[in-house]
Amino acid sequence: MPSTGGMPAGRFETEFLLEPAPHTEPDIVFWETYEKIAEQTERVFGFRLFQELPQDDKHHKLVVGWPIPDAADAFDRQIVALAKVLCESIDVARLRRLVKPEVLKRLRGSIDKLEATLQELGCPDSVVHALVGPLRLVQGLRST
Repeated sequence: MPSTGGMPAGRFETEFLLEPAPHTEPDIVFWETYEKIAEQTERVFGFRLFQELPQDDKHHKLVVGWPIPDAADAFDRQIVALAKVLCESIDVARLRRLVKPEVLKRLRGSIDKLEATLQELGCPDSVVHALVGPLRLVQGLRST
């Protein structure tokens, strides 16, 4: 009996056109998105939002991955690694170049400074919260 739905576009692209399938593994999607953000901010702002980790922190990049083993210390290591790779590597010094000094002067943390910079540059609130919210969640989990 012939199929009535036809071949899904994704299957045609991967099997006949030999185009790579998009990754669905969370760790690969994370690092692809991380790199896209770096490239996009470099294109728009002239610098990568996330600085390269110092040599003694580079091992945190290896910790970020999925699945997380079913152990409390594994989850804790994952949160610390995400905080290092994301929250603590925001290039605050270069953010200061994008806005008036008084905008960031009263703020302490890198996430607050990123949020204020995005708002000052006219980013819609929904976009600012979509970008900053996950960073605050990671930082909050690390602080607990």
